[in-house]
Amino acid sequence: MFDACTSSGQCCADLGCTGGTVSSRICWTCAGLDASCTGDNDCCSGLDCRGTKCLAGTCSTQAQPCSGNAECCAHLRCEGGACTCGGIGQTCGSTLDCCGGYACGPDFVCHPQDVGDGGRCLADADCRLGNCAGVTATPGTCCQDSGTSCAGAGATCCGGSVCRGPADGSQACGACLPLLSTPCYRTIECCAGNLCDAGRCCKPTTSACASAEECCNGRCGLYQNGTGGSNHCCGGPLAACRLDQASTCCDGFQCYGSGGGPWPNGVCLPKPGSDCGADADCLYRSSGSVCIPRDATPGAPTVCSAWIDQACSAQIPCPGPLVCDATTARCAIPPGEACSYSPYCATGTDCDRGVCCSHPGSACGGDVECCTGTCDGTGSCACGVPGVHCSAPKDCCTGEECHWLVGGGNDDYACCALEQSSCTAAADCCDARLSCEGVCCRPAGSGCAWWEADAALPCCGGTTCTAQNKGGIISYVCK
Repeated sequence: MFDACTSSGQCCADLGCTGGTVSSRICWTCAGLDASCTGDNDCCSGLDCRGTKCLAGTCSTQAQPCSGNAECCAHLRCEGGACTCGGIGQTCGSTLDCCGGYACGPDFVCHPQDVGDGGRCLADADCRLGNCAGVTATPGTCCQDSGTSCAGAGATCCGGSVCRGPADGSQACGACLPLLSTPCYRTIECCAGNLCDAGRCCKPTTSACASAEECCNGRCGLYQNGTGGSNHCCGGPLAACRLDQASTCCDGFQCYGSGGGPWPNGVCLPKPGSDCGADADCLYRSSGSVCIPRDATPGAPTVCSAWIDQACSAQIPCPGPLVCDATTARCAIPPGEACSYSPYCATGTDCDRGVCCSHPGSACGGDVECCTGTCDGTGSCACGVPGVHCSAPKDCCTGEECHWLVGGGNDDYACCALEQSSCTAAADCCDARLSCEGVCCRPAGSGCAWWEADAALPCCGGTTCTAQNKGGIISYVCK
């Protein structure tokens, strides 16, 4: 220390030529390894000031500080205050001047080697698949021009084109395919975010559409309950939907949570009249809605039906044996089928003894359809003669009534003959006091009323209701 010096190299270890005056330097305390400096004499003996740091050795290696190329070791250059190897497009005298993975090309700049599609390049030779696009922008990008093969592993097409064709090695780059183009093999081939489905480019759900043909699922219309404002590709049976967003199900369908996974995921289920593939598709399957042909036309589409006492039409069928009642336009039980409640039976029929039945005069196809149990030869329900079951007075023929059978159950009724109506036995008569002489009549000696005497009511045995005076007392009797 205190020895005169002109450079730090003249000082002992851990001293530098930092003391004294500008014209008379002496060895003094100094900046150690990696300490900041402005010149070599700021650093301790054996260190050089390169860039702004005291460093060991005679030159800076990769990434060490520098203030000029001279401070960098061989084949390195000083860029941005640090020594570095030659990167893409930087000048070189040999490959040693370039970073690893680069080579010095015949144009004396560093070129990347074996670059996959999507990587930077300066020439076709730099690319693994041999095509460097956009070199004028330096650097370019390895990709495949339109019309060239894109079948190689990792191949990508240059901007403005897509890889098209079957996966058989014949794929080539080309323009994307417009809507409804065929054939397509992958969604990437279709323009404007369209999908490749069943070999054609088509629109996904929620896309605006002009026709069902444009939509991959063949459904173009308003959303659930007529929403959406205009036609969109919408969800059909079992299509995915969300319960926390506006429904994307087609009109006639409803987004339903069961079967779609945890909240808020759901599936589109068809309402009555909307198409279906199975009973399980139908929204109201638990109520009795089933998937059936819309009508008897061959090839008619299958739709979800209505169910008992629900609205029906030509578009909303009823499941068998129910029929669409022409009067009420609701599904009803036809004559001859089991029932438990008269209002569920078709108009003009009643539920009697567990079966819907028609009254006399109604068309029938068999005895079971008639309340009287008789469908005559003209295809009409016959009226009930005495002893025949009835469910209402209108079931009995003229001159008869529907009476409850004494000792019977709640629905044990039968037709019986009124007085002066035809009979074959006294049992046919409604009134047990009457006798049968071809007609139900009162036995001779039976009492009668004055108005019956005035009408000369016929009685049995050729007698007539007549007034008689005994001791001033007038009575009426059959004699």
